[in-house]
Amino acid sequence: KGKNIPACEDVDLDSVAGSTAVAVTDIKPEEPGKVEFRGTLWNATANECIASGTGVKIISRENLTLIVEKI
Repeated sequence: KGKNIPACEDVDLDSVAGSTAVAVTDIKPEEPGKVEFRGTLWNATANECIASGTGVKIISRENLTLIVEKI
């Protein structure tokens, strides 16, 4: 039968660029972290150091990792 897709997959992930999220861990260029986006934790990478609790803007998505920058 068809795949069971979890409800969290219903988000249109192709339209996440430009959305905002909040870093829940420190994110460093050499050390990915996590952000909360629409109530879900996502892996995140950035080209700058971002402290936990900082608002971020989503630049793009690569599979299940969001590429973010400080707002």
